Amino acid sequence: MADKGNSKRIFFSNEELDNLAVYLVGNSQRYRENIIIPRVAGPVKIKTTEEKMVESAFESCVFKSLMSCVVGYGLGAAIGLFSASVNPSVTGPTEK
Repeated sequence: MADKGNSKRIFFSNEELDNLAVYLVGNSQRYRENIIIPRVAGPVKIKTTEEKMVESAFESCVFKSLMSCVVGYGLGAAIGLFSASVNPSVTGPTEK
């Protein structure tokens, strides 16, 4: 028979679990002073929130799809106009 005074505890109390969670997870804030950024080519600039938002908009699939449609239409129109001016094949209304 096990003695109550010598028995080992198996479960943690709520307070011990809270302390363990705080120890393992830590605080929810991240400080920029702890970030180590390697400097390979020139000075390193940490981006602002606005710069990150603009960059994510430019990298989105919707923006890239719309931009490729606009650029494709523009290049097609430019090449079509150039090729039509080099060798025009317009016939008059009396010719076959």
